[in-house]
Amino acid sequence: MKDMKSTKNCRMSKEKEKAGHHQNIMKSYNPIQHMQKFLTPQPLLLTDRFMKIVPVTIGRSATRKYIVEDKSGLKAFLKIEPIENYSNVKKYFLMLEKLYSTGVITPQPIEYGKCEEGAYILSNFVGSNNNNLGEVLPHLTDEKRYLLGRKAGRLLKKIHQAPLLRNKNMRHHWNERFPKWAKDLAELYIKSPNKLDGYEYYLEILRETPNSLNQRSSCFLHFDYGSHNLLLQEEKLWAIDFGSIEAKDGDPYYDFRHIFTHGSKYPYFSTGAINGYFEGHPPEDFFKSTRFYLAWDIIKSSLRTNDTAMIESIAVLAKNCLLSYDNMKLDQPSWYF
Repeated sequence: MKDMKSTKNCRMSKEKEKAGHHQNIMKSYNPIQHMQKFLTPQPLLLTDRFMKIVPVTIGRSATRKYIVEDKSGLKAFLKIEPIENYSNVKKYFLMLEKLYSTGVITPQPIEYGKCEEGAYILSNFVGSNNNNLGEVLPHLTDEKRYLLGRKAGRLLKKIHQAPLLRNKNMRHHWNERFPKWAKDLAELYIKSPNKLDGYEYYLEILRETPNSLNQRSSCFLHFDYGSHNLLLQEEKLWAIDFGSIEAKDGDPYYDFRHIFTHGSKYPYFSTGAINGYFEGHPPEDFFKSTRFYLAWDIIKSSLRTNDTAMIESIAVLAKNCLLSYDNMKLDQPSWYF
């Protein structure tokens, strides 16, 4: 598996960068058609490396993702970014290596490099093609969801305890700038032509930054933690797709955003995640801070997309969150127990 250097839509090149061979992956990309031009004999042919390539459609990012399989039957997970992101891809890979070495349960990174379609990262494949926790949760009992939530909370705690890439100035950076970002976001949203129902309740929260943001030490963050970025294999959870290519520190409560947005749909999982993280009920400042980050995430998400289906999905989440917080009057959501 360690010598894997190609997919059926690209030929890896670590030593030399050939001008004109780097192309962005288009949504209409067909890996089989694209492969035909490489069928004449030449070094490192795609067909010499992988027998299968399966696109991964789960997730909201534009990054191209595949499950690939070589002739021996070994599988790997492949991510491809535009070539201009190569330096960030390298930083991301090195971050994953360090994180894996600390014992955080995440697929082992194998290699990174350049290919004709961009910059890539290859990592160990975990489980099966359909073990994403976000797709598994609907089929589980409430008791099972709670137990998996506890595991998810403990895994997030371990990520936050990772002693790498700590930035001594990050606490000041986060606590001083985030309130301004929130207020700027609120003003930007007012100018947006499309508004969520009840948006004014979220903007009110964004304009009143909790004092507790200044009371916590910063830590390493996942940045996109939730059931959509967890894999379930034999009762073990694996964290994938860390949201920041350039890993940064910040307020640990920020990583609970997606846990809370789906709280009304999966209260047992979300409650379990909170209790698992704190090994009991959370401290007093937790819910007010996470309510602030929840408002931030919903408003920011609604501004970042023009996709009709995504807009409708965010509208449903926003409505459910307003119900859980009684139009944001409550600090603690009604689904938590």
